[in-house]
Amino acid sequence: MLSRKKQNIRMLLISLVLFWFFTVSLIAGSNLAIQQESIRQILQSVEDLVGEANTKVVREIEERIHVLNVTSKYITVDELKQIEKQEKLESLEERLNEVIEKNKFKRIGISLLDGTTYLNNGERISVKDREYFQQTLNGNEYVSYLMKSKLDGKEVNVYSVPVIKQGEIVAVLWASVYTEQFYNTLDLNFLSGDAQTFFIDDDGQLIISAFAIHNNFYEFIQEYGDSNRNKKSLKLMKEDIKNKKSGYQKFEYNEQELYIYYTKVQ
Repeated sequence: MLSRKKQNIRMLLISLVLFWFFTVSLIAGSNLAIQQESIRQILQSVEDLVGEANTKVVREIEERIHVLNVTSKYITVDELKQIEKQEKLESLEERLNEVIEKNKFKRIGISLLDGTTYLNNGERISVKDREYFQQTLNGNEYVSYLMKSKLDGKEVNVYSVPVIKQGEIVAVLWASVYTEQFYNTLDLNFLSGDAQTFFIDDDGQLIISAFAIHNNFYEFIQEYGDSNRNKKSLKLMKEDIKNKKSGYQKFEYNEQELYIYYTKVQ
């Protein structure tokens, strides 16, 4: 948990990687032990390594979206009608479960236009209130923020694509992954284990978290203290991120200097 990590801070690097957004890295060290040159060297190391991390992020997202797009093409109009009639489709479940097994998804669902969803295990739920469903009805391929699963309450991310027949959106195909598993797949822990990686958007909303924090990264940062320096640094960081600019800011926490590095992902 975060409280234990705070107690053991010596040098902490946090890289926040945003889907189409930003990577932000937090470096902490003792005022007595870390000199400016060391900080500069660490920041340069982070900048070099972030390029590789960003490539992994983009590749992982593109591959999963591609799998869903291919799968959506094999969903037939007759199957959608059967789902609407609340009939059981064993052959469809078998196909969806094969996709899960090959791509390490947690769950796959086919959602009709009213949000009624047929899951790969035959269960039915409604996702009409989920943003990924609403966004994809508008024709967008989508990767969700970190959210709680409706089935087991665990943290997940959802990929979704429209199901298109004869030029019209007739359903939404989505697949969830456990956030922890997603993070581990990306293998973004670098700098000898002192790195943590998060995904946020330009409002600070959390997409992927290395460990449990607020759903908003800016709220997480505010917990480090209310000093004037921290308020000013946070304001400058927010402005940079809004403007898609890379950089870093200095913060103070528990008599330590913290440096947050941020850069965007394509």
